[in-house]
Amino acid sequence: MLTKKYKNGCVTLNAKMFPPITQETIDRKIRNFEPMKKAIEKLHEHEKKDIPKDIVFDKGCPNCGNDTNILFGDKHCVECGQALDWTGVM
Repeated sequence: MLTKKYKNGCVTLNAKMFPPITQETIDRKIRNFEPMKKAIEKLHEHEKKDIPKDIVFDKGCPNCGNDTNILFGDKHCVECGQALDWTGVM
């Protein structure tokens, strides 16, 4: 049988119901954030490389400057992975 306080949806919370937040708990949560932050930054770098950049004839990759391994019509630079846009060439 439900008591009156549960029928009304009211529950009294007690500090003993929750584990204490210690400095160790706080440090663990902050420490776990750093690898996630680095992963997000790396993902952002890769997203920027997916946006095609105009290539200038005889100048190479607009991102890294590689001009030896790029062939006309390549969709990506073989050195850095930058997406290439050839529409303005020729």
